[in-house]
Amino acid sequence: MLPLDPGSGRAVWEYSPGEEWRPMKQPPFLTDDAVLVISRDGVLARLTPDGGFRWELPLGPGVGDTSSVGTDGRRLFLLAVSAEGKDERLVAIGESP
Repeated sequence: MLPLDPGSGRAVWEYSPGEEWRPMKQPPFLTDDAVLVISRDGVLARLTPDGGFRWELPLGPGVGDTSSVGTDGRRLFLLAVSAEGKDERLVAIGESP
């Protein structure tokens, strides 16, 4: 992930989840205090708005696809689907209801 300054076009910061560069699965999800990215190998990462690392969460073995990240204002949600498309699991992150 490489956000650019709209005025100059220069990189503001750079982030790649994990120790090696991992391609992102979809565009980042932005909130007031976080940037969330999902890598193609099934890792959800949360960054600060200025690119600082907060945490990473592997979504489980054999994740083939994920939904976009959604929120209800308190929790984050996404659907993780197995590579074969036979298994789906809802991932919810945040405070309990």
